[in-house]
Amino acid sequence: MAPAGSAALESPPLPATPTVPCARLEPGPYQPRQTMAEDDLAELTASVARQGVLQPLLVRTNPKKPGHYHIVAGERRWRAACRAKLESVPVHIVTLSEQEALAAALVENLQRADLNPLEEAEALQRLMASCTVGPERLAEAIGKSRSHVVNMTRLLNLPAPVLEALRCGAITAGHGRALLGHADPLKGLERVVSHGLNVRQTEALARASQMGSLKGDMAGKSSRSTPWPQQRLQETSKRFSRHLGGQAQLRCSANGTTASLALQADTPQNLATMLEKLETLLANPHSPTT
Repeated sequence: MAPAGSAALESPPLPATPTVPCARLEPGPYQPRQTMAEDDLAELTASVARQGVLQPLLVRTNPKKPGHYHIVAGERRWRAACRAKLESVPVHIVTLSEQEALAAALVENLQRADLNPLEEAEALQRLMASCTVGPERLAEAIGKSRSHVVNMTRLLNLPAPVLEALRCGAITAGHGRALLGHADPLKGLERVVSHGLNVRQTEALARASQMGSLKGDMAGKSSRSTPWPQQRLQETSKRFSRHLGGQAQLRCSANGTTASLALQADTPQNLATMLEKLETLLANPHSPTT
Protein backbone atom coordinates (compact mmCIF):
# COMPACT_ATOMS: atom_id res chain seq x y z
CA MET A 1 0.00 0.00 0.00
CA ALA A 2 1.28 3.44 -0.83
CA PRO A 3 2.10 5.65 2.13
CA ALA A 4 -0.51 8.21 3.11
CA GLY A 5 -0.23 11.47 1.23
CA SER A 6 1.90 10.01 -1.57
CA ALA A 7 -0.82 10.72 -4.11
CA ALA A 8 -0.52 14.42 -3.41
CA LEU A 9 3.20 14.28 -4.24
CA GLU A 10 2.74 12.61 -7.61
CA SER A 11 3.05 14.89 -10.64
CA PRO A 12 0.02 15.02 -12.94
CA PRO A 13 0.62 13.37 -16.31
CA LEU A 14 1.82 15.75 -19.00
CA PRO A 15 -0.51 16.20 -21.97
CA ALA A 16 0.48 14.06 -24.92
CA THR A 17 2.19 15.89 -27.78
CA PRO A 18 0.18 15.44 -30.98
CA THR A 19 1.85 13.78 -33.94
CA VAL A 20 1.22 14.24 -37.64
CA PRO A 21 2.18 11.86 -40.48
CA CYS A 22 5.22 13.14 -42.36
CA ALA A 23 3.25 12.87 -45.61
CA ARG A 24 0.80 15.50 -44.36
CA LEU A 25 3.50 18.09 -43.75
CA GLU A 26 5.18 20.42 -46.22
CA PRO A 27 7.39 23.52 -46.00
CA GLY A 28 5.41 26.74 -45.71
CA PRO A 29 5.48 29.10 -48.71
CA TYR A 30 6.91 31.77 -46.40
CA GLN A 31 9.99 29.76 -45.37
CA PRO A 32 13.06 32.04 -45.50
CA ARG A 33 15.60 29.25 -45.85
CA GLN A 34 16.18 28.09 -49.43
CA THR A 35 19.27 25.90 -49.09
CA MET A 36 20.42 23.26 -46.64
CA ALA A 37 23.92 21.86 -46.15
CA GLU A 38 23.88 18.20 -47.15
CA ASP A 39 26.44 17.20 -44.52
CA ASP A 40 24.41 18.79 -41.72
CA LEU A 41 21.20 17.17 -42.95
CA ALA A 42 22.86 13.75 -43.17
CA GLU A 43 24.16 14.10 -39.61
CA LEU A 44 20.71 15.12 -38.35
CA THR A 45 19.12 12.18 -40.20
CA ALA A 46 21.42 9.75 -38.41
CA SER A 47 20.50 11.32 -35.06
CA VAL A 48 16.77 11.17 -35.81
CA ALA A 49 17.05 7.53 -36.89
CA ARG A 50 18.57 6.70 -33.48
CA GLN A 51 16.53 8.89 -31.15
CA GLY A 52 13.55 10.16 -33.12
CA VAL A 53 12.46 13.80 -33.30
CA LEU A 54 12.80 15.15 -29.75
CA GLN A 55 11.59 18.72 -30.32
CA PRO A 56 8.10 19.20 -31.84
CA LEU A 57 7.80 21.04 -35.13
CA LEU A 58 5.87 24.30 -35.19
CA VAL A 59 3.09 23.98 -37.79
CA ARG A 60 -0.07 25.72 -38.96
CA THR A 61 -3.01 24.29 -40.89
CA ASN A 62 -2.77 24.29 -44.68
CA PRO A 63 -5.81 26.30 -45.80
CA LYS A 64 -5.86 24.55 -49.18
CA LYS A 65 -5.54 20.96 -47.88
CA PRO A 66 -7.73 19.92 -44.94
CA GLY A 67 -5.81 17.69 -42.55
CA HIS A 68 -2.45 18.89 -43.89
CA TYR A 69 -0.05 21.39 -42.34
CA HIS A 70 2.57 23.96 -43.32
CA ILE A 71 5.83 23.87 -41.37
CA VAL A 72 6.61 27.16 -39.63
CA ALA A 73 9.75 25.97 -37.82
CA GLY A 74 11.50 22.61 -38.00
CA GLU A 75 11.83 21.88 -41.71
CA ARG A 76 15.24 20.25 -41.25
CA ARG A 77 13.83 17.91 -38.60
CA TRP A 78 10.98 16.97 -40.93
CA ARG A 79 13.32 16.27 -43.86
CA ALA A 80 15.56 14.21 -41.59
CA ALA A 81 12.53 12.26 -40.34
CA CYS A 82 11.44 11.55 -43.92
CA ARG A 83 14.92 10.30 -44.78
CA ALA A 84 14.96 8.15 -41.64
CA LYS A 85 11.62 6.60 -42.74
CA LEU A 86 9.69 7.86 -39.70
CA GLU A 87 5.95 7.70 -40.26
CA SER A 88 5.06 10.70 -38.09
CA VAL A 89 6.64 13.50 -36.07
CA PRO A 90 5.57 15.46 -32.96
CA VAL A 91 4.10 18.88 -33.69
CA HIS A 92 2.85 21.99 -31.96
CA ILE A 93 -0.09 23.41 -33.95
CA VAL A 94 -0.43 27.19 -33.90
CA THR A 95 -2.81 29.70 -35.45
CA LEU A 96 -0.79 32.27 -37.38
CA SER A 97 -1.31 34.48 -40.41
CA GLU A 98 1.20 34.10 -43.25
CA GLN A 99 2.97 37.28 -42.11
CA GLU A 100 3.17 36.00 -38.53
CA ALA A 101 4.38 32.62 -39.78
CA LEU A 102 7.11 34.28 -41.85
CA ALA A 103 8.20 36.33 -38.83
CA ALA A 104 8.24 33.24 -36.60
CA ALA A 105 10.22 31.22 -39.16
CA LEU A 106 12.68 34.08 -39.62
CA VAL A 107 13.28 34.49 -35.89
CA GLU A 108 13.71 30.74 -35.40
CA ASN A 109 16.29 30.53 -38.18
CA LEU A 110 18.10 33.66 -37.01
CA GLN A 111 18.39 32.24 -33.51
CA ARG A 112 19.88 29.06 -34.94
CA ALA A 113 22.09 31.00 -37.40
CA ASP A 114 20.70 28.79 -40.15
CA LEU A 115 20.19 31.45 -42.84
CA ASN A 116 22.77 32.72 -45.29
CA PRO A 117 22.89 36.53 -45.70
CA LEU A 118 20.84 36.52 -48.89
CA GLU A 119 18.07 34.39 -47.40
CA GLU A 120 17.88 36.71 -44.40
CA ALA A 121 17.80 39.82 -46.60
CA GLU A 122 15.04 38.38 -48.79
CA ALA A 123 12.97 37.35 -45.77
CA LEU A 124 13.30 40.80 -44.18
CA GLN A 125 12.28 42.46 -47.44
CA ARG A 126 9.25 40.17 -47.78
CA LEU A 127 8.17 40.94 -44.23
CA MET A 128 8.37 44.69 -44.76
CA ALA A 129 6.44 44.42 -48.02
CA SER A 130 3.73 42.05 -46.80
CA CYS A 131 3.23 43.73 -43.43
CA THR A 132 3.71 47.27 -44.79
CA VAL A 133 6.07 48.18 -41.96
CA GLY A 134 9.35 50.06 -41.94
CA PRO A 135 12.76 48.92 -40.72
CA GLU A 136 12.21 50.21 -37.17
CA ARG A 137 9.00 48.27 -36.48
CA LEU A 138 10.38 45.15 -38.12
CA ALA A 139 13.58 45.40 -36.09
CA GLU A 140 11.55 45.57 -32.88
CA ALA A 141 9.45 42.56 -33.91
CA ILE A 142 12.44 40.29 -34.55
CA GLY A 143 14.76 41.61 -31.85
CA LYS A 144 17.31 43.21 -34.18
CA SER A 145 18.55 46.78 -34.60
CA ARG A 146 17.19 49.09 -37.29
CA SER A 147 20.65 49.40 -38.84
CA HIS A 148 20.87 45.61 -39.11
CA VAL A 149 17.59 45.45 -41.03
CA VAL A 150 18.58 48.33 -43.33
CA ASN A 151 22.07 46.98 -44.03
CA MET A 152 20.78 43.48 -44.77
CA THR A 153 18.04 44.58 -47.18
CA ARG A 154 20.48 46.88 -49.01
CA LEU A 155 22.35 43.76 -50.07
CA LEU A 156 19.51 43.02 -52.49
CA ASN A 157 20.72 45.96 -54.64
CA LEU A 158 23.86 44.02 -55.58
CA PRO A 159 24.19 42.42 -59.05
CA ALA A 160 23.05 38.81 -59.43
CA PRO A 161 26.56 37.24 -59.44
CA VAL A 162 27.38 38.96 -56.14
CA LEU A 163 24.07 37.77 -54.67
CA GLU A 164 24.89 34.22 -55.71
CA ALA A 165 28.29 34.51 -54.01
CA LEU A 166 26.45 35.51 -50.83
CA ARG A 167 24.05 32.60 -51.19
CA CYS A 168 26.77 29.98 -51.59
CA GLY A 169 28.98 31.45 -48.85
CA ALA A 170 31.83 32.61 -51.10
CA ILE A 171 31.63 36.04 -49.44
CA THR A 172 30.11 37.34 -46.19
CA ALA A 173 27.49 40.00 -45.57
CA GLY A 174 30.35 42.35 -44.65
CA HIS A 175 31.92 41.82 -48.07
CA GLY A 176 28.54 42.45 -49.68
CA ARG A 177 28.05 45.74 -47.85
CA ALA A 178 31.51 46.86 -48.90
CA LEU A 179 30.85 45.93 -52.54
CA LEU A 180 27.74 48.13 -52.50
CA GLY A 181 30.16 51.07 -52.43
CA HIS A 182 32.34 49.76 -55.27
CA ALA A 183 32.15 51.56 -58.62
CA ASP A 184 31.93 48.15 -60.32
CA PRO A 185 30.74 45.49 -57.84
CA LEU A 186 31.42 42.65 -60.30
CA LYS A 187 35.07 43.62 -60.69
CA GLY A 188 35.24 44.06 -56.95
CA LEU A 189 33.84 40.56 -56.40
CA GLU A 190 36.42 39.08 -58.74
CA ARG A 191 39.22 40.81 -56.83
CA VAL A 192 37.83 39.73 -53.44
CA VAL A 193 37.55 36.08 -54.44
CA SER A 194 40.82 35.82 -56.35
CA HIS A 195 42.88 37.58 -53.66
CA GLY A 196 41.01 36.31 -50.61
CA LEU A 197 40.39 39.84 -49.33
CA ASN A 198 38.89 40.32 -45.88
CA VAL A 199 36.11 42.84 -45.20
CA ARG A 200 38.42 45.75 -44.34
CA GLN A 201 40.47 45.19 -47.46
CA THR A 202 37.26 45.07 -49.50
CA GLU A 203 36.12 48.38 -47.99
CA ALA A 204 39.46 49.95 -48.94
CA LEU A 205 39.12 48.53 -52.45
CA ALA A 206 35.64 50.08 -52.77
CA ARG A 207 36.87 53.50 -51.61
CA ALA A 208 39.73 53.41 -54.10
CA SER A 209 37.36 52.49 -56.94
CA GLN A 210 35.08 55.42 -56.12
CA MET A 211 37.96 57.88 -56.06
CA GLY A 212 39.13 56.63 -59.44
CA SER A 213 35.66 56.86 -60.97
CA LEU A 214 35.01 60.36 -59.66
CA LYS A 215 38.36 61.68 -60.87
CA GLY A 216 37.76 60.15 -64.27
CA ASP A 217 34.37 61.84 -64.55
CA MET A 218 35.68 65.21 -63.36
CA ALA A 219 38.57 65.09 -65.84
CA GLY A 220 36.21 64.44 -68.79
CA LYS A 221 36.22 66.48 -71.94
CA SER A 222 35.43 70.10 -71.10
CA SER A 223 34.77 70.90 -74.75
CA ARG A 224 31.72 68.64 -74.94
CA SER A 225 29.02 70.58 -76.79
CA THR A 226 26.12 68.25 -76.07
CA PRO A 227 24.80 67.14 -72.67
CA TRP A 228 25.78 63.80 -71.21
CA PRO A 229 23.33 60.95 -71.70
CA GLN A 230 20.87 60.79 -68.82
CA GLN A 231 22.08 57.34 -67.83
CA ARG A 232 25.64 58.60 -67.40
CA LEU A 233 24.42 61.53 -65.32
CA GLN A 234 22.53 59.13 -63.05
CA GLU A 235 25.48 56.75 -62.71
CA THR A 236 27.86 59.60 -61.88
CA SER A 237 25.37 61.00 -59.35
CA LYS A 238 25.26 57.61 -57.65
CA ARG A 239 29.06 57.51 -57.46
CA PHE A 240 29.12 60.98 -55.92
CA SER A 241 26.48 59.84 -53.42
CA ARG A 242 28.47 56.77 -52.42
CA HIS A 243 31.76 58.63 -52.07
CA LEU A 244 30.36 61.66 -50.25
CA GLY A 245 28.07 59.67 -47.98
CA GLY A 246 24.81 61.44 -48.85
CA GLN A 247 22.44 62.26 -51.68
CA ALA A 248 24.08 63.92 -54.69
CA GLN A 249 22.55 64.81 -58.04
CA LEU A 250 24.45 65.97 -61.10
CA ARG A 251 22.48 68.03 -63.64
CA CYS A 252 23.47 69.21 -67.11
CA SER A 253 21.78 71.95 -69.13
CA ALA A 254 20.09 71.11 -72.42
CA ASN A 255 22.73 72.96 -74.48
CA GLY A 256 25.59 71.28 -72.65
CA THR A 257 27.19 74.51 -71.45
CA THR A 258 26.44 74.36 -67.72
CA ALA A 259 26.28 71.67 -65.07
CA SER A 260 25.42 71.69 -61.38
CA LEU A 261 25.94 69.31 -58.49
CA ALA A 262 23.28 69.35 -55.75
CA LEU A 263 24.06 67.81 -52.35
CA GLN A 264 21.49 66.87 -49.73
CA ALA A 265 22.03 65.57 -46.18
CA ASP A 266 19.75 64.89 -43.23
CA THR A 267 21.68 67.19 -40.85
CA PRO A 268 23.93 70.25 -41.22
CA GLN A 269 26.80 68.22 -39.76
CA ASN A 270 26.43 65.54 -42.42
CA LEU A 271 26.33 68.16 -45.17
CA ALA A 272 29.52 69.67 -43.79
CA THR A 273 31.13 66.24 -43.93
CA MET A 274 30.06 65.82 -47.56
CA LEU A 275 31.52 69.20 -48.48
CA GLU A 276 34.80 68.36 -46.75
CA LYS A 277 35.06 65.13 -48.75
CA LEU A 278 34.36 67.01 -51.97
CA GLU A 279 36.94 69.66 -51.06
CA THR A 280 39.55 66.95 -50.47
CA LEU A 281 38.80 65.38 -53.82
CA LEU A 282 39.04 68.70 -55.69
CA ALA A 283 42.29 69.57 -53.92
CA ASN A 284 43.94 66.40 -55.23
CA PRO A 285 42.34 65.74 -58.64
CA HIS A 286 45.41 64.01 -60.10
CA SER A 287 46.65 62.07 -57.10
CA PRO A 288 47.12 58.36 -57.89
CA THR A 289 44.51 55.94 -56.56
CA THR A 290 45.28 52.59 -55.04
